[in-house]
Amino acid sequence: MDAEGKRLESYNEQHEMTPEMREALRAKVALYRGFTDPELDMNINAMGPDYEW
Repeated sequence: MDAEGKRLESYNEQHEMTPEMREALRAKVALYRGFTDPELDMNINAMGPDYEW
């Protein structure tokens, strides 16, 4: 982990997001409520498989 407590193994992870997953994220995370599907996918895919913070 870095000095801020973040750990990211790879930016090459591709998460398969279903419409139900996107709606669940929008319901739980206020930041995502205004995101389009492509914006949400891009943000989630940037996290990688072992993202922690």
